[in-house]
Amino acid sequence: MATLASLILRLAVDSSLYTAGLRSSAAGAQQFAVNVQASMNQAGAAAQAAGGQIAAAQAILHGAARGAGGRFASPGIVVAQNAQAGAAAANTMTVAVQGTTQAVNGLNTSLALGKTIIASFLILGFVAFMVGAAKSARDFQSEMLLLRTQARATLTEVDNMSKAVMNMAVGVRTGPVELARGLYHIESVGIRGARALEILTRAAQGARVGNADLEDVTNALIASVTTGIKGVNNMAEAMGTLDGIVGSGNMRMEDLAKSFSSGVLATAKAFGLSIQDVGAALASMTDQGIPAQEAATRLRITIALIGAPTRAAAEQLSRIGLSSRALADEMRGPEGLIGALRLLSAHLNKSGMDATEQAQLLKAAFGGSRSSAGLLTLMASLDLLDLKMATIKAASKDFGRVAAMQAETAAGKFQKFEAIVSVLAIDVGNALLPVLTVMASIIGEVAKQTEILVPLIMALSAIITILVTKALYGFIAQSVLATQKIIIQAAATPWLPRQLLQHMPLVVFQRPWGFCSLSLLFRSRPLWPSD
Repeated sequence: MATLASLILRLAVDSSLYTAGLRSSAAGAQQFAVNVQASMNQAGAAAQAAGGQIAAAQAILHGAARGAGGRFASPGIVVAQNAQAGAAAANTMTVAVQGTTQAVNGLNTSLALGKTIIASFLILGFVAFMVGAAKSARDFQSEMLLLRTQARATLTEVDNMSKAVMNMAVGVRTGPVELARGLYHIESVGIRGARALEILTRAAQGARVGNADLEDVTNALIASVTTGIKGVNNMAEAMGTLDGIVGSGNMRMEDLAKSFSSGVLATAKAFGLSIQDVGAALASMTDQGIPAQEAATRLRITIALIGAPTRAAAEQLSRIGLSSRALADEMRGPEGLIGALRLLSAHLNKSGMDATEQAQLLKAAFGGSRSSAGLLTLMASLDLLDLKMATIKAASKDFGRVAAMQAETAAGKFQKFEAIVSVLAIDVGNALLPVLTVMASIIGEVAKQTEILVPLIMALSAIITILVTKALYGFIAQSVLATQKIIIQAAATPWLPRQLLQHMPLVVFQRPWGFCSLSLLFRSRPLWPSD
C-alpha cells in the first residue's frame, strides 16, 4: 500500500507540474500577443498621425505646385504615395497581430481541452486499475485456497506460502497468480515448505528461459524429482536438463511434460537409466518426426524389453553371442542406454548377418513390429543419440548463466515490470476486497427485499418513460415549427428551385432524421440570406 500511495502521489505531482507548465506557456504566449498588439497599435497610431501630417504637407505642396506652375507636383505625389503605403503596412501588421491573438486564444482552448482529456484518461485509468486490482486479489486468493481444499495443506502452510509467493514474484519475473497455479501441483504431490518454493523458483526460471507455460514446466520438473531418477542432483541441474531436452529435440515443454505421463521416467529409473538417457532418446526420436508422447511410449517399451528380456528374446540374443542379461547389465553401467545399444550393434555386426537378417532378429527378440519400432529407431541413430546426450549434459550445467542472461534482456526486464505491477495490484486488491465484500452483502440484502424493490423500480421506470416522452414530444413539436418556417421562407424565395420545394414534404417524411437535422440547422442560423 505504501508503494501505491507513492505512485499516486507521484502521478498527482507530475500532473500538477504538467498543468502548471501548460498554463505558464499559454500565459506567456498570450502576454506576447498582447505586447505585440500594443506595439502595433502604437505603430498604427503613429502611422496615422504621420499620414495626417503628410496629407497636410501634400496639400501645401499641391498649393505650392499650383503656384509654381506644377514644378513640385511630382515630389508631392511621391510623398503621398509613400505615406499611403506606410499606412497600408501598418494596417496589415494590425491584422496579423489580430490573427496571432486568435491563434493564442485557440491555443488556450486546445490546452484546456487537452487538460480535460488527460484528466479523463487518468481517472479512467485509475478506475480500471482498481477494478483489475480487486480481480487480481480475488484470483490469487482463489488459487491459494486450492492448496487447502484440494492439496490438503494446512492453513499455516497456505498463509506462509501466500507471503512467500508475493515476495518471490518480482525476483522470478512471474505474476503471483501464475506462481500460485504452479505451486498447486507441487503441493499436490506432498512437497511442502522450502523445497516446494525451490522447485517453484526453478520452474518459473525455466518457464521464462523457454518461453513456456509455468504449469507445464512445473509438472515436468515434479516428475523428474518425485521419480528419483538418476541425473537430478539439484533443482537447477534438473531444470537445465529439461530445458536442454526441449531445446535439442523437436518439441515444446508442454510436449515433454505430457510425454512423462507415459511412465517412461519410472521405467527408466527401475532399469538404472538417468534422465539424460531418457532425454537424449526422446530428442532423437522427435527429430525423426515421432511425437513426444508416442516416442515416450515406445521408449518405455524398449527399456523394459532390454532390461527384462523374455525367453524368446534370450534365445535370439544367444544367436549373436549375448546372454539374457548382458544388455540389462550394460544399461545399468556408466554409458546407460547408449552403451547397451552399442553393445547390441557390435554383436549384430560381428554375427555376419545382413541388414535384413538383423532386423528380423530384433523383431523376433523384442516383440514384433510394434514393440520393436522404438528399438529399431534408436539403433539407426546412435550417432544422433551421442550428439543429443552431449547437448543435454552441457545445458544442465549452464542453466544458471542462461537464466541470468535472459533476465537482462528487454523481455526479461519487461517481465519484471509486469510482476511488479501484478504484486502492486494484489496488494491494492487485498485492501479493497473487504470493502467490496461489505458492499456486496448490503446489495444482496437489498435485493432480497423484492416487495420494496420491485415497486421502486417500476415507479422509477415510469418516471423515466414520462420524462423521455415529454422531451421527445417537445423536440418533434419544435422541429415541425422550424420546418414550417423553412417552407414559408422557401416559398418567399424566388431563386429557390421549385422542384426542391415540391419534393420537400417527401424528403421530410421519408427521412425524419434528416428533417430534424435540417430543422435544428434552421433554428441556429437562417438557411437563406434575408433581402
